[in-house]
Amino acid sequence: MQKTIKTSICFILLTLLADLSVFAAETSSQESCEMPSPTKTYQTGSIRKTVPLFYDWDDCPNLKNPKCRSPFRLDQGRTVLIQNALFKNQTQWRCIGFITRQGDSQIGYVQSQFIKPHQSTQAVISAKTWSKKWRDGSQSIVIRPDAKHPGKLLVQGTAFWHGLGDNVHTGSVDASAKPNGAFMRVSEGSGQESGKDTSEFDCQLSLRLIPPFLVAEDNDHCGGMNVRFNGLYH
Repeated sequence: MQKTIKTSICFILLTLLADLSVFAAETSSQESCEMPSPTKTYQTGSIRKTVPLFYDWDDCPNLKNPKCRSPFRLDQGRTVLIQNALFKNQTQWRCIGFITRQGDSQIGYVQSQFIKPHQSTQAVISAKTWSKKWRDGSQSIVIRPDAKHPGKLLVQGTAFWHGLGDNVHTGSVDASAKPNGAFMRVSEGSGQESGKDTSEFDCQLSLRLIPPFLVAEDNDHCGGMNVRFNGLYH
């Protein structure tokens, strides 16, 4: 009798664990609308007609809820970065990133029917394609050939965080690296010169080139508190 009870308890526990595993897998498969990451690949597209941008919070996006509409409107022909995130796995909505008229990066949801994906091309990414002064609002990343290290690109950037009043935190990156096609990771510190692994506390910046955009993400060690290079640059 005692053996039967133990067997039943084990079976129940295994069943519960299996259900939890399925739930965790289903939850993790649903991506949220977030700022693009260089570790992922994306596709560009254009807006078919002028449409509003919808927020990603609570039950938004929702056409019937006026609070879901952001003040941003995307003009016809605007180039956007199409992300893989779907709202609750609904193909009606697509998460996109774009540059506002003020020059800042922004994300949100747009109805899929109003986005025209661009055809993927196998264009060669050269040093000239990378070389530019990229901006995201007040932040900038300047990329140009490194004269001291042929084949490498010099990456210099500045970032800011504006708090209350005159409270401003700053950050910077100044390092060179060799791009791998459309991806590049730069690290400050002795590691970049010696070839050894850099410290986790060195400023490290990952970049992905998706013309006309540059996606950036740092390791949170490139400046003062709350200063991040993360964003969509143009």
